[in-house]
Amino acid sequence: MARSASIPAALAALLYLGGPPVPAQSVPPGPALHGEYGLFVSEEEDSVIVRWITRQREAGALLAAVGARVVHQQRTPEAQAHRAAFRRPGGKLLTLIYGSASGAERDTTVISLARPRRPRDAVRGVDSVFVVGDVHGEFGSLTGLLRRAGVVDSGLRWAGGRAHLVVAGDVFDRGPDATRVWWLLYRLEREARLSKGGVDVLLGNHEIMTLVGDTSYLAPKESLIAQSHRTCYACLYDVRGSVLGRWLASKPAVLAINDAVFVHGGVTPLFAELGIRRLNDAAYRYLREPAFPHLLAESTAVAAFGMEQYQARLAFFFHPESPFWFRGYVQADTLEAQLDSVLRRFKAELHVVGHTPVQTIVARYGGKLIPVNVADFATELLLLTYSADGTRRAFRMDSAGRRGEL
Repeated sequence: MARSASIPAALAALLYLGGPPVPAQSVPPGPALHGEYGLFVSEEEDSVIVRWITRQREAGALLAAVGARVVHQQRTPEAQAHRAAFRRPGGKLLTLIYGSASGAERDTTVISLARPRRPRDAVRGVDSVFVVGDVHGEFGSLTGLLRRAGVVDSGLRWAGGRAHLVVAGDVFDRGPDATRVWWLLYRLEREARLSKGGVDVLLGNHEIMTLVGDTSYLAPKESLIAQSHRTCYACLYDVRGSVLGRWLASKPAVLAINDAVFVHGGVTPLFAELGIRRLNDAAYRYLREPAFPHLLAESTAVAAFGMEQYQARLAFFFHPESPFWFRGYVQADTLEAQLDSVLRRFKAELHVVGHTPVQTIVARYGGKLIPVNVADFATELLLLTYSADGTRRAFRMDSAGRRGEL
């Protein structure tokens, strides 16, 4: 999240739509809903719709630009939740600068106007991989962890160079700031790519739950975002219109990096037979089906898919052995034969999983499995390093920046 002072002077000048900035101390405290904490951007037909929340009830302001060309500028009426719409411009990146008309608070978010591509299945030749387990909306814990690991700088910009960051699913639910985490990862992905590095977000069971409208674990503050925008929480991530929703639906279920396979829950021999490409193809296709948001409404889903296809989709996303839900490798120590079978199928040597909570990151099954979902969310990460000859080392890093080899 960048203030207007960090943008080109020509655009900063155009932002001045009201009186002088209000001193920060005049803004009353409350839940963090301003800026990217509560931002909702969608496309409907040929229009871009931007919805944002200010700290208090006041007039709002939006400026949209492609490069140095301003494509829309609007002042919104006094309110706490604001909405602006304009014709979708040409170009690759759209800069949105939004907040209060008084100038007390402005935030900047850059949106890609390109349609997200199919997820990648594998990445090779990476010398270091940082892995974070289930974040569950803990923005503060996540950013502190990434800063101390050198993945981002003090301004939360990508500082990892050619390294890769893997987020092993479950950004949604439980904690208060999932929306802000999503916008952070959305930006870091683009910044990492420019540095020849990468950010890869895996789909977790809570991503699937949110997309089908199951808000059983939704934090009250996240629910307040949807209420403020007068929509449902799943609508904030609708894969047809929401910018974040479309982007999220392009993420993989399973990813291979070098000799390691990453997934949220775990891959069993039952699902490994499909291979990584077919698993990701299925997720990519199913998430985009018009009836997918109604998957948990059996009568509606059966009418849309037919009983056999409905059951296939339900099993893919919700079966206990689904890659999004499987816990067996972490809960038991007797599944080495199954794990070996999966690793052989994927021509891999290491399986990294989230989902099932552990007290700290440790290697299991003789170093062939590493679970990364620490019970205190986003307070530890896994670092895998690779030498020129392919030799891998694994380290646990905590929120204080301490590193210990596994």
